Amino acid sequence: MSAKVRDWAIEYGFRRDMRIALCGYEGEHSMPDGWTVHAWKAKGGYASQGDGSNENARRERIWFSPACLPLVEERQISLFGRVGS
Repeated sequence: MSAKVRDWAIEYGFRRDMRIALCGYEGEHSMPDGWTVHAWKAKGGYASQGDGSNENARRERIWFSPACLPLVEERQISLFGRVGS
């Protein structure tokens, strides 16, 4: 299923009126030029169950289409361009 989602994201990723964020794991998707990737570590959900050694938590990635706004000073930007707290 993730390959179909990736294909859809690439097909529509050129549109300036759409901001697409594709989530997955490191090495799962190869995206075209113009897309950016953000690495992060999950801190809750299934990753926090058991002994806390879930390696996938360190492999989390988000790929952003070219129309997405860049991260600014490690602060989250809302979908509508306003800096969140």
